[in-house]
Amino acid sequence: MKKRIITAKDGRKNQNSAENVLSVAGPGFQAPSAKSGVAGALLANARQQNVSFSSLDPIVAAEQAQRSGRLKEAEVAYKDILKRQPDHVRALTLYGILLNQREKFPEAVRILKKSIKLNPLQEEAFNGLGMAYKSLDRSADAIKAFEKALEINPAFAGVLNNMGVAYRELGNFDAAAGCF
Repeated sequence: MKKRIITAKDGRKNQNSAENVLSVAGPGFQAPSAKSGVAGALLANARQQNVSFSSLDPIVAAEQAQRSGRLKEAEVAYKDILKRQPDHVRALTLYGILLNQREKFPEAVRILKKSIKLNPLQEEAFNGLGMAYKSLDRSADAIKAFEKALEINPAFAGVLNNMGVAYRELGNFDAAAGCF
């Protein structure tokens, strides 16, 4: 397997990352976020160099398709990943969020609950679960999911807004006002 090493602009390599830095292909590779230190810098550098993300990992390609609004393409990719790795937490979470985008709320709830069961420390999954519940007119359940997201990451501002909308839908305007 041929690998391409991508280094940060200052030439540093993260000795603690899988395969010593980002590899173009590798089983189980998880795309780092921009907040993940050297790995995030490496990913940002890869973006600046126009590295094809689809050559990095299927989950990265699927996420890129989803963020670009190519939801059918992303859905096919997530289903393919989950067929091979049914417990792939990141694929489950992103697929659940995609199902929200496609207004398939009961299925989104099922997928996001599975993802949360596998890793209960995902604010993004709890936020997605809350959004699915809210769309199903289950505002009380939505608020519980949003509260869990905030327990994990109190600085997740989008969750506060979502929780405020859910409180407003329940008629609790004081609680809603505290979220905005």
